[in-house]
Amino acid sequence: MVGNSIKSDVLPVIDIKGHAIHIPYHVTWEHEISNKKILSNRYKKLNNILNILK
Repeated sequence: MVGNSIKSDVLPVIDIKGHAIHIPYHVTWEHEISNKKILSNRYKKLNNILNILK
């Protein structure tokens, strides 16, 4: 999964043992904010979608 929401895109996929990439957006809805620390080798945070190609 590639998404811009930790709460809706990343955490559910990590919970089912999938792989997730978080690409933050400069605006985040209040209900999408999560302070949960993600300690998984199946999670990656990128600043730009083009970084997937590197």
